[in-house]
Amino acid sequence: VNEESQMKKKSIAIALISSSMAWLGLGARADVNETFTTADQNPWDGTADLTWLGNVGTMQVYSNILSQISLTDVDPHVILTDMGTTGYDDGRSWSGMLGSAGGAMAVNANHWGGLLLASDSTNVVDILAGSMNGFRLIWKTGDYLALEEAAGAGWIELEAVSIGAQNFEVDPTFTATLSSAGIFTFADDQGNAGSYNAGGPVSPGQYAGYIFQCATTTRSFEMDDFSVAAE
Repeated sequence: VNEESQMKKKSIAIALISSSMAWLGLGARADVNETFTTADQNPWDGTADLTWLGNVGTMQVYSNILSQISLTDVDPHVILTDMGTTGYDDGRSWSGMLGSAGGAMAVNANHWGGLLLASDSTNVVDILAGSMNGFRLIWKTGDYLALEEAAGAGWIELEAVSIGAQNFEVDPTFTATLSSAGIFTFADDQGNAGSYNAGGPVSPGQYAGYIFQCATTTRSFEMDDFSVAAE
């Protein structure tokens, strides 16, 4: 058998092994990506690249950006999608932009938000109250980038980094990584970063997305480029 024939046989064998592993769920990656690339919708029905739940009816898609419809909508919001539970054996990472839909929006008690990293519930009331299990990474009052956990009795701060006088007008992108050993690293694209060691493996819930509030009637939030990937 000539060398070219042997190489072809090896290539076929590798392809068959890879296909078998994917079919069995071995080495499968669990990548979730959302760019809100869809026809303009007002109100939004929760469909874009992915299917979304939560306060979708208060949102609109315009020019491939998701944003709040009304400036008078001052309630806290949760927008979340199913990221699945498999394929994350070596850890996972999150990324997403949450910014002002128009004009300055200083971080304070009226303007806060970021990524809902994980939740085991899709109930908006429970997520806002922290009466579920999950994690979030937010800019919050006091000018902090904070990693917080809910374990059924409210949101508890795990680690917070002082960020100075930040403003959602810069359209910050939030990122986080969770290792298989339970180590969180997190950051925003404004030069702020931190970490937290949970002391062992963490099994977060299967839903993720955004959590935020604009409690003034002159500004609103927009979001884009959300992703969850296996490490």
